[in-house]
This record gives sequence, C-alpha cells and structure tokens, in this order.
Amino acid sequence: MKRLLALMLVLLSVTLLVSIASANDGNKGRKSYFIGLWEGVDPNDGSRRTISISDNDGDGVFDLTQYDTFWTLCGSDRGISKGTGTIGPDGILSWAGTLECLETGAVVAFEVDYEPVRLSGILVEQITVGPPLEPALLHRVSTNQPQNIGGGE
Repeated sequence: MKRLLALMLVLLSVTLLVSIASANDGNKGRKSYFIGLWEGVDPNDGSRRTISISDNDGDGVFDLTQYDTFWTLCGSDRGISKGTGTIGPDGILSWAGTLECLETGAVVAFEVDYEPVRLSGILVEQITVGPPLEPALLHRVSTNQPQNIGGGE
C-alpha cells in the first residue's frame, strides 16, 4: 500500500511538472511577441508614443520604457515612464510604473494593459488605473529578432 501511494505521488509530481513546463512554453511564444519597439499616436492628445519592451533577465518580467511627446497625464508636458509588467493567463501584458514629467518634475503612478490584436503586430494600450482615457493603438516597428545586415553569414 505504501508503494502504491509513493508511486501515485511520483506520477502526480511528474504530471504537475509537465503541466508547468507546457504552460511556460506557451507563454514563451507570447513573451517574444511583446518584445521590441512599438509606436503609435495617442488619440487623447495627438502625440507620438514610443514604447520599448524588453525582458533582459529572461525571467518573464518585462521592462517597459515609454516616451511621449505630450503626456495628457502631465498637463501638456513631455515625459518618460518606466515600469515592469507580466503576461497574464489571458495573454495580456499588464504593466505598472511611474511617469516622470520632464518639465515640472511631477511623478504620476498608473497601470496599463497591452492586448495583442490577433498577433498582427498591433497592441491596444488601455490605462486600467488612473484617469479614464481612450485606448491607443501601437504598431511594432522593431522586434527582438536578429537580422542579417550587410549580407554576411
């Protein structure tokens, strides 16, 4: 009876490990989708948004740096926003960070979701904590994929 119980525990552990590995493999594809440089126009004020998404540590925690020529949250000021985010089970990258207004020095905390549009190279950016603003569409302008420059091997 003890052997049967031990065998069942081993099988349960193996099944659990395989499930975790499979889930991580699925997230790996989604993870690489987000990494790169994204740009768009903010529909709230017409400014140009540039967002860099990276995972330099390879731990699934994304570093996001955002630059906007005119932040509504800064009251007509330029600003840079930095923070981190993770991909949830729904495939949405949820981010939390702070915005530093460059001219006034004001710091604003907010949270944003980035939802892929059918993996088409477009992200929908929606502020989830902070003032209600219209969502922005971001387009991929660069990926993390290496490119052969100069015709070399």
